[in-house]
Amino acid sequence: MGDQTVKIGDQEIIIREMTVAEVDQWIERKGEGELKGSATSAILFDDPFLLEDLASVSSLGVEELARLTPPVVEQIRQAAEKANPPFFAVRRKLREVMEEALQSSIENSAESSAVLSAPATPTP
Repeated sequence: MGDQTVKIGDQEIIIREMTVAEVDQWIERKGEGELKGSATSAILFDDPFLLEDLASVSSLGVEELARLTPPVVEQIRQAAEKANPPFFAVRRKLREVMEEALQSSIENSAESSAVLSAPATPTP
C-alpha cells in the first residue's frame, strides 16, 4: 500500500505504512509503559487511541496532533487505520486483553475484600 498523503486545509500529512518490525517495537514500548493513555482520547473517540499511536504512523508529532481539533485528529486516525489495518487490529486486541485483565483484577479484588470482611465464625 505504501505511504499516503492526507491534505487537511493547506497542510499535507504523510501517513506511513508500518513494517512488522515497527509494530513489534510499538508493542515493546507499550509493554514497557512508554506509551501512556490520555483520558481525553478515551472520552472523545469511539475507538480510544493514543496520540503517540498516530505519531508512530504520521509525519506529525504528539504535540502537533494535540493542537488539532478532534474532527481533524479523527480524519488522520481514519487514514492511518486504512494504511495500517494490521497495526490497528493489534491495538484493538491489546486493548481487549488489557480490559479483560483489569476486569479480572477488579473481580478478584472484590472477592478478596468480601472474604476479609466476612464475620468470623465462632469456633466451639
